[in-house]
Amino acid sequence: MSRVAFSKNELPAKIGLLQDQVFFRWRFENPKGRYVFYFYRQADAIVGYLVMLVSNDMRQGFIVDYGQERDGAIGEILDHIAKMAEFEEVDILNIGVDDHLWETFKSREFKKWGLHRLVKKIVFNEQPILVRPVKRQYSEDDWFLGGLDIRNRANWEFKQICQDNV
Repeated sequence: MSRVAFSKNELPAKIGLLQDQVFFRWRFENPKGRYVFYFYRQADAIVGYLVMLVSNDMRQGFIVDYGQERDGAIGEILDHIAKMAEFEEVDILNIGVDDHLWETFKSREFKKWGLHRLVKKIVFNEQPILVRPVKRQYSEDDWFLGGLDIRNRANWEFKQICQDNV
């Protein structure tokens, strides 16, 4: 049985979605989409990635997922994309970008459209999250992951990912 969530080793401790090879295979098997994957390596390790959904005419890229283990990795990837001029336009819905990462986009002249922040405030302020242990019979201990109660929303770190027709 594979895990779908894990307890992050950071302070304060949080529960996050396990983004492993199985997750990414499921996430990007969308038959309607054509994706481009960018990776930033440092030594032999990937320290950042960015995934773009490509428009049918190949002129526009939509950032649908990203991650970095080292500050600046996403910025390096964006700089590479701009240098290669692979797209006429690159978009990201800012409902999926935290304030720290937004500074990376803003410093590269991404424009912020206020509507997305309004949508976030109205629609995403209190998202219902349903969780349960994946077994027929479970005990009180099964509601805990790394000592954190999975029923408590405050114990989770949610990474919002942009919609891409999945």
